[in-house]
Amino acid sequence: MDGYKKISGLPASNSQSQPEINFQPDDLNHFFSKFEKPDVQPPTIADNNPSAPLFEIEEETVRKELKRLNSRKGAGPDGLIPKVIKLCADQLAPVITRLFNISIDSEQTPQRWKSAIIKPLPKADKPDSLKHFRPIALTSCLCKTMERLLKTYITTHTPLDKHQFAYRAKRSTQDAVLCLITTITNFIDQHSSHYARCLFLDFSSAFNTINVNHLVTGLKHLDSRVTNWISSFLTGRTQRTMVNNSLSKPITTNTGTPQGSVLSPLLFSVYTDRIRSEESNVTILKYADDTCIIGCVSSDNHLSNYFNEISRIASLCHDLDLVLNPSKTQEMLFSTKRDKPHSPCLELGGVNIDFCETVKYLGILIDH
Repeated sequence: MDGYKKISGLPASNSQSQPEINFQPDDLNHFFSKFEKPDVQPPTIADNNPSAPLFEIEEETVRKELKRLNSRKGAGPDGLIPKVIKLCADQLAPVITRLFNISIDSEQTPQRWKSAIIKPLPKADKPDSLKHFRPIALTSCLCKTMERLLKTYITTHTPLDKHQFAYRAKRSTQDAVLCLITTITNFIDQHSSHYARCLFLDFSSAFNTINVNHLVTGLKHLDSRVTNWISSFLTGRTQRTMVNNSLSKPITTNTGTPQGSVLSPLLFSVYTDRIRSEESNVTILKYADDTCIIGCVSSDNHLSNYFNEISRIASLCHDLDLVLNPSKTQEMLFSTKRDKPHSPCLELGGVNIDFCETVKYLGILIDH
């Protein structure tokens, strides 16, 4: 086991609930960082033009967040135990508030907070390939508390696309599914010749491909200290992968956001906010990285608009370093006719996307 480090002191649930993984820690660690670009330049942040107010951290808010910590969670790489911090929230709140304010004023994330232990989560019952694992980052509970404060601030002061359902007040996956079904049924019920096509996009390791330079440009409306803190948070990160209670060698990353962190889904929503429809008959629904494109078709012109929008979005995803996975992308055709209308297949990334009869969208099984 040269180059690996045995972990001691982990909660029993962490070491016993996970099945044996037949891959070396370093192999998985390198696989999880495969989208890392060795020549990446640190983000260059121009002067912000903030429309949002200053980000303020108050002791009472910190105290409430500390008392919300999950006592059953294990310690992060920094060794801090959430249960202890929760029990001592009243005593620690003043010190931690000062620490948070120093961090935000200096626009720097402490290096300990940028250290993560990656736990591979199997996507299949019997994973036999590196791609059958999802990287879940175990990070500092103090950093997650800071992220929750930032999440509230960003969500409150960032105008996201109305068709982005993740991290929006009074919105949920159910709302996204209902919007999908209502958009389709309302259109095809107007006339028997109307039909709809819906493309369910699949991104390869979406969170791991985020370009930090592109991301921070979508945060310029915020307090500049917040923008710079997030830039610091996402660059110069250190990750090690734990397999069968052994750790890999560390790898430094400057690309992507850590899966399992509080801010990652919201930052992805901000990152993809520019993916919006420019055609009246095309609707793009998003829930974090779950994206579907609905084309309402009543004429050849509408069908052309649908194909053009998909081509434009594929090009935009390429510019954003988002990797589309055509082999897992699915498309469905909806019509009230017994005999479905003839509609040419879509080609994405050189792969023909055949129509499917069922698709699972945000936990709901939808059929044609």
